[in-house]
Amino acid sequence: MRIIFVLICAFASLNLYAQDLDTNPLETDTVPDLKIKMPKEKKTVKEAKPKKNVFYGKKTRKTFIKNGSITEVFHYLTVNEQPNKYIEEIYSYNPSKKRIYMSNYQKLDMDDNKILHGPYKKMRDNKVIEEGFFYIGVKHGRWEKFGNDVLDRDFIMTEKVKYNRGFLKDSKVQYYDEQRKKLKEVIPIKDGKEDGVYYLYHPNGNLAIKGSYQNGIKVGLWVEYHTNGKRKKEITYSKNWYDKNAEPPQIREYDENGRIIQN
Repeated sequence: MRIIFVLICAFASLNLYAQDLDTNPLETDTVPDLKIKMPKEKKTVKEAKPKKNVFYGKKTRKTFIKNGSITEVFHYLTVNEQPNKYIEEIYSYNPSKKRIYMSNYQKLDMDDNKILHGPYKKMRDNKVIEEGFFYIGVKHGRWEKFGNDVLDRDFIMTEKVKYNRGFLKDSKVQYYDEQRKKLKEVIPIKDGKEDGVYYLYHPNGNLAIKGSYQNGIKVGLWVEYHTNGKRKKEITYSKNWYDKNAEPPQIREYDENGRIIQN
């Protein structure tokens, strides 16, 4: 009987231990809530898409003209703005005549013509022969020309010129005022030498001297002007800088009324 009693007690103890396991599971049986906050994903800011046909904040209209094998694709301002009056080469488009014109400020037709502004591309038989960018009628940024080389192979770049709103990018530009509104002098610089059109202005804004450089040497016609805009002196140099047999410069002078006083 004693043995039976001991077995019954042992069985009861095992039963109570099993119940305790069911009601009090081990800590490792559960996943603790650590309350860790996961970092929020950063919202990516969508970049604003560039507005179509808007360059430097100015609205333009895109068009093209075709003449035989030549096609020109370009933009012009929907509302004309005044180009820099000191730039000699200002480009505009006449919609009725379907033609691009190049002129100085005095001869610019602002009534019938539209000022070019934006990308420009000129092609021959679908091959690009010239491309660049206009800023309010004047060349800006890098301009490139393409053509066949001497061996008549495929098109290659034949010329690359950088502009800064009408002037050669490396030109030395001086002004009479701190606000840089009254232009005094423009010395064209290309590849470290004077190359291109030189300008000097009177304080009243009228042109004082205009001429051209090639490879650091004066070439062609140089003209000096009186303050009233009349010609003062003409000096004619050789057409090319490398012409070693060039004659001495020819000089012609005028009075303030335009009459020749020396020839």
